[in-house]
Amino acid sequence: MMDDTDAQPDLFPALARVVRGASILFWCLPVAMVVSIMSTLSNWTDAAWPMGMLLPPMAFGMLWVGLWLLGAFHPQERVWQAALGQAQPPTKNERYEILMSARDLLAGRADEFANLIRLEAGLCMRETRYEVGRAQEVFKFAAAEALRDDENIFSCDAAKTGQARKIFTMREPLRLVAAITPFNHPLNQVAHKLAPAIAAGVPVLLKPSSKTPLTAIRLTELLYEAGLPSAMLSTFVGDRKTITEALVRDPRVDLVTFTGGTGPGKHLTTIAGYKKLCLELGGNAPLIVLRDADLDLAATLATEGSFRNSGQRCTAVKRIVVEEPVLDEFTAKFVAKAGEFVVGDPADEATFIGTVIDEPAAIVLEERVAKAVAAGAEVLLGGQRNGAQLEPTIIANVPRDAETVSYTHLTLPTILLV
Repeated sequence: MMDDTDAQPDLFPALARVVRGASILFWCLPVAMVVSIMSTLSNWTDAAWPMGMLLPPMAFGMLWVGLWLLGAFHPQERVWQAALGQAQPPTKNERYEILMSARDLLAGRADEFANLIRLEAGLCMRETRYEVGRAQEVFKFAAAEALRDDENIFSCDAAKTGQARKIFTMREPLRLVAAITPFNHPLNQVAHKLAPAIAAGVPVLLKPSSKTPLTAIRLTELLYEAGLPSAMLSTFVGDRKTITEALVRDPRVDLVTFTGGTGPGKHLTTIAGYKKLCLELGGNAPLIVLRDADLDLAATLATEGSFRNSGQRCTAVKRIVVEEPVLDEFTAKFVAKAGEFVVGDPADEATFIGTVIDEPAAIVLEERVAKAVAAGAEVLLGGQRNGAQLEPTIIANVPRDAETVSYTHLTLPTILLV
């Protein structure tokens, strides 16, 4: 979150626009509200007061101008200056203490974060509690790395012509990192990017998914409480054009770390310029079951791997390839095991599968299932949608050219038997 302290006299020309925009908002918001209420509740008519019809749109037009001027201000500038201008990052021990404090604070607020993830992402409590536990481990491991010294010393005289002296290597933190995270793990994905950066002493500009920003904001507040200087972390919420692309394009950013869809990831590579990129763009992972496999274990692993986290994991099993001699037996066991997963209210402790991220995502998958069936596939389990909730779905006899097979990042609760 941005810190408004230590403001510089020349905060860039855009600051003047935000002041003007705020002034217009200050005057126009109450005017717009009063005029609209009076126009609605009074007995004025266009004949009695022709301006009665014009004032509401005029006032709201001025309101939108104020909002536009506010949007024209780029708060990244102040954040960048703060991050790049800090005299010294925290010491190794300070970074260790911050990370361990964050872990302890997160452990003490595990239920709060688990419920926040549930409310924001629709995941069931079983999954959100697991995610909070994983995030705690991430901070613990990062704290250990903060203390580790991996610098090296080499003897020059190991070479035939070398002299009796030493060479040593040092690791220096990057100046600034932009971290962009997805919706499927609102806490753990953010922790995976922030904790190592804190351990290394690197300032981070964080842009969480616009679908799940609240968990990232709450974690940012927790890290400040743990002692992290505000210049070390700034969290942005906004659309891709305004925020994400501005972060990626800026030459002051040394590294962009992005986890998300393949299409957006590829796009970022075209605008990033000359900087380091760390991209994790999902997958389309198969599970292969051979004839000598323990089929009960295979069915359990297939179910867990396919439908945990409502299927919204880059490491989730997307399709299963089974040797023909055991196909029927494995299919029966798999369908029976998957049928045990309770679909329901994410707040209910008995629920195994809550919702996917939103209804449009569920509709997309529903359409892909319908296309596969139209092409000759058979739905063995599930396939029904209720709003943003989709039943665990198993499809067999899927043509190899079907969209459900070729799609590279199908992070939803559907599994294909090939």
